[in-house]
Amino acid sequence: MRLDQTPRFVTSGWVEVPEAAVLRGGSWRTRRLPVRYGLLDHPVAGLTLIDTGYTPHTVTDPGRSLSMKINSALLRAKLSPEGQPEAVLARFGRGLSDVACVILTHFHADHVSGLRLFENARFIGARADLEVMGRRARWRNAAQGMFDALLPTDFHERFEPIEACAQVDRARLSGLRDLFGDGSLCAVPLPGHTQGHFGLFYHTAGGPVLYGCDAQYV
Repeated sequence: MRLDQTPRFVTSGWVEVPEAAVLRGGSWRTRRLPVRYGLLDHPVAGLTLIDTGYTPHTVTDPGRSLSMKINSALLRAKLSPEGQPEAVLARFGRGLSDVACVILTHFHADHVSGLRLFENARFIGARADLEVMGRRARWRNAAQGMFDALLPTDFHERFEPIEACAQVDRARLSGLRDLFGDGSLCAVPLPGHTQGHFGLFYHTAGGPVLYGCDAQYV
């Protein structure tokens, strides 16, 4: 089994929230929402993840901070063991050390939980989000589900902002950022969920795809 050059998505776990919290006019019944991440084998960038999904770092690790424990308890977060990066990569004959790049659509815990797993990866994300995190007090970040403790100690040395990537237009979408310089994967600004939140535009055999994680929860 081999990885494709276009993303495939895996469920790392779930959160359970009242429907009304994520859907206008929704009921108060509980909805189970999957927490996904993507992976692909890019011919230039190498083995790449799109976010990391949930990992034990924020859900089950007894050493995690009190604010992380509260966050995962409020969201009733659960892990999918078979959906964890190490298990998924092993099915393709790959390991955590093989991951060369992690694209961060934004910095909420369910998207950056596993960053410390990837010691050889560079990180691509929005400078805008990182600057907001840097300006806010730690408790305010925690209230927004952002925890700087999840970032590796050398994160800034390995970080590459999408703002430095070339701007391109694709399929009547303007202001996209060409992440790998070949037009294969482009960041689409989706500010609102966070300041620097972005989706991804790419082509598959079935046609063009706009991946907008957290743009609509249900």
